Amino acid sequence: MSRTPLIPQSGSGSTNLCYGALPTNHADTEEDVPFLNEDPSNPIRNPNEPSAHALQFENSWESIPIPTRATSNGATRRKAVEDDVISVADEATDDDDDPPDNSHYPQVRASVSASDNVAASISTPRMWFLSLLCAFLGSGTNLFFSLRYPSVAVTPVIALVVVHPLGLAWDRLFKRDEDPMEIFEYGIFVEGAADGRSMAPLSRLRRWLAQGRWNEKEHACVYISSNVSFGFAFATDVIVEQVKFYKQDLSILYQIALTISTQILGYSFAGLTRRFL
Repeated sequence: MSRTPLIPQSGSGSTNLCYGALPTNHADTEEDVPFLNEDPSNPIRNPNEPSAHALQFENSWESIPIPTRATSNGATRRKAVEDDVISVADEATDDDDDPPDNSHYPQVRASVSASDNVAASISTPRMWFLSLLCAFLGSGTNLFFSLRYPSVAVTPVIALVVVHPLGLAWDRLFKRDEDPMEIFEYGIFVEGAADGRSMAPLSRLRRWLAQGRWNEKEHACVYISSNVSFGFAFATDVIVEQVKFYKQDLSILYQIALTISTQILGYSFAGLTRRFL
């Protein structure tokens, strides 16, 4: 209620109580009081008509979406609870398929598995042969072209691309459908899983060469070997200078000993300082 004090006004034969200038005992009929719909300049508004502010508030309230869970319908609430349970179960399944240490990038998740396959083969004759082949060919090629101008460099990416069809061809050459199942634990062949002692020597050799299947782990090992060995040793520059500039006749044993000793010099210092580090 307004706090405007009641002001007694005297009229013809009666006294009216009013709030400000509006009498309290105004007429009850619409004909006696001029409303806003009849005279727009009249400040007195029809109480039965909503104001512009009320209409705006009503329209804005109707545009607000009412959530389904706020309803009092029991079936709707039961449906919402079931949806929550299903979403929690889906999240638990996603956590099993997507461990927390998985990559945030979809390209990495598509190419690299977040869980380790311990049954995949790693230490196989195929992996060692291809690793040594790439190491010898890559390092020899880079050393040969480093003494010539213009020089050509062979990068480990070339070995990464070339070795994959070689691994697949190795499987097609040595693998047979009648070969027994092989078991690998952490990349190592389990002895006795495919016993070939009663077979002919050539068949036994073929089965030994056909261990495992060409997979991403063997591919990664070949690439690591290539990446380590494609850079030639700096001792080769010393040997070339001794032969070409100083005209010294060096034996093969000296060249091998010089190269190996300079290559493992870092490991030697690491072993000597291990007690302090």
